[in-house]
Amino acid sequence: MQVRRVSAAVVTTLVVGGVMGAPGVAAAAPTGSARPTTPESQLLLGPGEFPVGYQYVAVSPRDLADVGSAIGSVLAHGSVTPAGCVQLPSAAMFAHSAASTNLSLAVNKTRRSSLSEALLAGGGHARHSLPARCRHLRLRFAVPDTGGSVDERLDISGIRPAGVPADAVVISEQATGTVTGRGRTVPLRQSQLIGMAPVRGYAVMVQAITTNAGPADMAGFTTTLARAVDKVARAR
Repeated sequence: MQVRRVSAAVVTTLVVGGVMGAPGVAAAAPTGSARPTTPESQLLLGPGEFPVGYQYVAVSPRDLADVGSAIGSVLAHGSVTPAGCVQLPSAAMFAHSAASTNLSLAVNKTRRSSLSEALLAGGGHARHSLPARCRHLRLRFAVPDTGGSVDERLDISGIRPAGVPADAVVISEQATGTVTGRGRTVPLRQSQLIGMAPVRGYAVMVQAITTNAGPADMAGFTTTLARAVDKVARAR
């Protein structure tokens, strides 16, 4: 289960980064004061800093490297339509990016939900909505290890929930589809909230993911985003 949570968080971080950087999506310049001198790993939320009900899960660089290598090989056998909406990295680049990502993760087993935070360099983020043609994506990937495949539809919309920083961008994603392998076909249904806010030379990215259990945790998401932004803003 931990590997699955880490995989979902890493995929979303890097794929959403590809969506945000796609043609037609305007980017904001870095904002805020000078970048903190505190190490990036210490800028992330830690034990006791996620909302009540979520248990912090330690994610090591080795975990991220292993996940990045496995997912990178799957992405190498995949496609996203419409073309040009997502800039998927190569397998080698994906593995390298995953291994160098600073990620903080907490899970709520009762809700079947996770909250995660990542820091992206640069502090820029998408300010405007995605082009209409990129709001409904289809992702298809072969999974060599199992001889199976993933066929997923991703519906994306921009939202403005209460309680998030004024300069944050928040998107809602609804994923549906199927995962096949080893003679089985399993339905896929996942609800996600993803927020990015520029703070002192970083883009603070927070995501809430709920699998097969209703909508994503909006309250947990907004609380986590606010706390994550505040921690970077106050850091030395």
